[in-house]
Parts: sequence; C-alpha cells; structure tokens
Amino acid sequence: MVARDATTNGFGFMFQKGSALVPKVSREIVKLRSLGILKDMERRWFQKLDSMSSHSDAYVDDDVSSRFTIHELAGLFIIAGVAHALVLTMHLFQMPQEILHALWESVLVAKLRSFTSFSR
Repeated sequence: MVARDATTNGFGFMFQKGSALVPKVSREIVKLRSLGILKDMERRWFQKLDSMSSHSDAYVDDDVSSRFTIHELAGLFIIAGVAHALVLTMHLFQMPQEILHALWESVLVAKLRSFTSFSR
C-alpha cells in the first residue's frame, strides 16, 4: 500500500463566500488530524479499497477473503440461464401466433373492404 498523508488540502468543502464556518471547520479538521482520528478514519475506510486493488497479501481483509467464486455461484448461473432459455422459447412460440393473427385480421379487413366496395 502506498502511504498517504491526509492534509487539509485534500478536503473539498464548499461554503458561501465569507462564511464564518470556514475557520471553524478548518480548526476541527486540524484537531482531528492532531488526535490521529483522520489517520484512523483513512485506514478504516481506504485500506479495504487498497487491499482489493493490490495483489499483496499484507492487507488481507475479511470482506476480500470471503468473496464468492464462480464455482460457488454456478447454481445461480444455471437458474438464470434456464429462465432466459424458457423466456426465449416462449417468445419464439408466441411470435408466429401473433404474426398469423395479424395476417388473419388484415385479410379479413381486406375482404370486408372489397365486399363493401362491390355493394356501392
């Protein structure tokens, strides 16, 4: 893990111009840094990200070591695959019926139009 030093320059707070909160927030950040709380927060929040992205075993975390593998998720993949195949099959069988229905209606409408045109 590359060492990071937390500084106030890294924080991005937005205040209205001339706000009285600016010196108060800056003072509290300095206080948190001097007590070591910022370093502790950085270690707790960002060590997990570093251990996930690095390949070293120095920062093994419980969240990282308990990840699911593809073998453990095989049942889920099978269920999802079967469900998708079933939906695709249903769609393929339903589509010709809808096409035939649309053709039937168009032929029926055409016959009705031709019948009404002869009667005039």
